[in-house]
Amino acid sequence: MSSIPDLQLISIIITSIISLISSSVILFHVTYYWIGRLKSRGEKLFLREIDSYPLVTVIVPIRNEPLDIIVRLLRSLVNQSYPKDKIEVIIVSDDEEDYFREVSSRILDFSRKSGLMVKVFRRRRAVGFKAGALNYALHRSRGKYVVVFDVDAVPQPNYLKSVVSYMEFNGDVDGLAVKWAPLNKDSSPISEAQAVSLNFLTSIFFDGRSSVNGPIIAPGCGCVYRRNTLLEVGGWNESCLAEDVELSIKLLIRGGRIGYIDNTFVEVENPETYEAFKKQQARWIYGTTQVLSRYFFKIITSRIPLVWKLDLILYLFQYHVLLANFVFIALALASILVGIDLLLPSVYFSPLLLTLSALQALSYYNTARRLGFNPFESVVVMGRCTAMAAVLAPTVLLQNVKLLIRWREGWYITPKGPLARRVRGKSSNMLESLLATSGILIGVMLLIFGLPISASCIFTFSIPYAYVSWKTSKGIW
Repeated sequence: MSSIPDLQLISIIITSIISLISSSVILFHVTYYWIGRLKSRGEKLFLREIDSYPLVTVIVPIRNEPLDIIVRLLRSLVNQSYPKDKIEVIIVSDDEEDYFREVSSRILDFSRKSGLMVKVFRRRRAVGFKAGALNYALHRSRGKYVVVFDVDAVPQPNYLKSVVSYMEFNGDVDGLAVKWAPLNKDSSPISEAQAVSLNFLTSIFFDGRSSVNGPIIAPGCGCVYRRNTLLEVGGWNESCLAEDVELSIKLLIRGGRIGYIDNTFVEVENPETYEAFKKQQARWIYGTTQVLSRYFFKIITSRIPLVWKLDLILYLFQYHVLLANFVFIALALASILVGIDLLLPSVYFSPLLLTLSALQALSYYNTARRLGFNPFESVVVMGRCTAMAAVLAPTVLLQNVKLLIRWREGWYITPKGPLARRVRGKSSNMLESLLATSGILIGVMLLIFGLPISASCIFTFSIPYAYVSWKTSKGIW
């Protein structure tokens, strides 16, 4: 019998630690969000005109991309207010040789007609994922600044002039991030939810952080770097799936600085199906976990400000908070074995977590309203965003296990344009259905055993899986 008080003590300690970490991450998001919202109402950054325009290299990695999407990006570069003869575009293809010839022919034809300087290369060995393609182009580039674009990007016409002006007059800045805007917000319920999430995260990680001079993580697409800085740090890490996050952390802990401007933006395509969303997130989770494992102690022992250290660690931990779900499930199941409700201590933390969760929900609602959704639509899309985030918990667990056993993750390319529309309604929901059903059955069993707190916890975890399973089974997602 003496083991039961010990289990209760362990449960109190575990729930206390998890509640503290979860509260910190939610508070981190909510605080930065509203700081970012206040910033967006203030004065916009004023950028000075530059006397002479330096050469800029634009790098675009491609693999099995629709030709029309490639040309759309090139057309947006032709329409830049930046001098055309000062733009060098390097496209690195990892396509099969036959498709490469078709792509190359179309691109070079566009280059001749438009006057845009475009070089097209094909790597014989597609090693190093996207980072490998970026490094391949970096060593063939000539620009003072290097801009990275995914093929689905569409920069505003003032983009290049704005980012180069900022870099020219801020010599201490190694890299620069700009705002992302959804290109396909209305394409599907998934892209609609992703548009809200994208706007929400922009307010947190860019607007909020830059307002208090916090560390900026450059998100890859649309970011600008000094070419000399990239060469000094060895370019992008070819063994990391989150090469953009890894590069940002590497620059920051060596004393570098990454800036952010909001007077221009880059439109990007969001995933249009649940399956595409889940695969994209799996890659990001794996890559972020790689960075976390490699840089955790480097961040702690670096000479950056203490607040920055906490900031970066919370950023890298944002996915891993979902693993707390499995700890609570384990405690709920253990409650059956010992005959007491081990999740009873969680009741004491629930007011704090519920308050913070309500504030986060309000932030999502505010974001949806700003994007033009009416009050009812905003509530619906807020719930959709929450459910899509919650059901990533098994993916987070799986990706952590893969990394632990050194299982190399593949590179998934999100379908774009017409290809994205052709894969609609093909999302798998087997795992979500299984977890939803299991959760409901376990919750009922816990109620039968007289363990209401554990039962309510399991029911709460099951709701998002049931919702996602229902939507995917109807072919909506």
